[in-house]
Amino acid sequence: MSINTRAVLVLLTICSVACGGSSSSTNAVAPTTTTGGTSTGTRSKTGTITVDSDQTRGTNTIGFSGTGFARIIDLTGDLAFGSVTVGESATRTLTIRNVGNGTLTWTGIEVTYDDGSPVDTDVYEFSPMSGTVGPDESANVVFTWSPQVGGPIGSFSGLVTVTSGDNFYPTKSIAWSATAVAP
Repeated sequence: MSINTRAVLVLLTICSVACGGSSSSTNAVAPTTTTGGTSTGTRSKTGTITVDSDQTRGTNTIGFSGTGFARIIDLTGDLAFGSVTVGESATRTLTIRNVGNGTLTWTGIEVTYDDGSPVDTDVYEFSPMSGTVGPDESANVVFTWSPQVGGPIGSFSGLVTVTSGDNFYPTKSIAWSATAVAP
């Protein structure tokens, strides 16, 4: 069987069909479009399905079409805080965009250092921490960095990770960096 399309098509029928008989198959279409490795949403797809057989007459190619349904998260924003004096705060905006065609809900955001260890929640805050975005919509989340008195001084970097209902990547990350400086 060959498939002429860029869609992902799952075919689950392998069978023998008696003379004059027929067989059916239930198939799923989950098409996505990517740009530079980033999912940019689901799209309608059409193509052909060709059945390899020993038939002697008639057609063995049929057309198909379908629209995939997905929630796909994309994160953008300049999360480089630069120098922030201990005891003060700085903010940056994280944009959560849904490039899918179903409603996307994000349920949590966490911050880790480059080594994967968690950043103390006393030094950062997100507002809001959870929410919902419709298809082709986005939401801005305010990321506040507040180095604490008695806390570490120096340069830090790592990942901000958002947990969501994305069909393909339920967690997605974006880089952050900041320097805590003494007052």
